[in-house]
Amino acid sequence: MVKKTLFIVLLGIGMTALVGNEASARICVAKVGGYCVVWSGSIECGISATGVGNVLQDPVTLACTATGTDQWAVACGNSGSNTWTSPGINLVTFSGIVSGEYQLTIYDVDRNGRAYGYAVAKPSDSLLTAIVDAGACPNLNWTAIDAVPCTMQVRDMQLDAADCITSDAYYNCTLPSCGTLNWDTNTQMFERRQYECTQTGTNTYKIPICPPLP
Repeated sequence: MVKKTLFIVLLGIGMTALVGNEASARICVAKVGGYCVVWSGSIECGISATGVGNVLQDPVTLACTATGTDQWAVACGNSGSNTWTSPGINLVTFSGIVSGEYQLTIYDVDRNGRAYGYAVAKPSDSLLTAIVDAGACPNLNWTAIDAVPCTMQVRDMQLDAADCITSDAYYNCTLPSCGTLNWDTNTQMFERRQYECTQTGTNTYKIPICPPLP
C-alpha cells in the first residue's frame, strides 16, 4: 500500500461559512506550492498531502491544533447584541487550544494522489467565555465574539481511517503588530493581515500514532 505522506502544509487563520450567522472570510495570507491560505477570526489550516488513494475505501482526514500561550486579540460585543462591538481590539494574555479536522472527499484528490483540504478550528463558546473571564473585554457583561492568537504553535496532521496519525508538521506563527488589528463592524470580521509562519518539523510514522489528538 502506498504510504500517505504530508507533502506541503500551509497555515492560515480563516473561517469559511459554516453555520448560522457566523462571520466568514476567505483571505490570502500565504502562497506556497500554488495554494492560497485564508485568514479570519478562526484558525484554518490548509494542508496538502500526497500518496492519497481511494478515500471512499480508505478515508483520510486532515486535522490541526493551534495553541496560543501568549496574547490574543479579542473582539468584544455587549450582552444585548454582540454585533455591537466595543471600541478597538483588546489584548489579553491567555493560554488556549483550538482544533479542527476535515475528511477528504473524492473531489479533493487528483489523479496523481495529491490532495488539498482545510481543517477549520474555530474558538468554542467555552474558550470565548474563558477569554472574557481572563479580562479580555471591558467587563464581564460583554461577550467575546472572536479571538485571534498573536503567536501560536500549530500541529497539522494526516489521519488514517482509524483516526490515527500517519504524518504531521509543526509551525510557529506570529501576527505582526497584533495590537493594531482592526475589527470591521459592518462585516463582523477581522481585517486582512498576514501571519509570519516558520515550519519547525515534519514526521512520517511507519506505525500510526493513536489516539491522534491530546
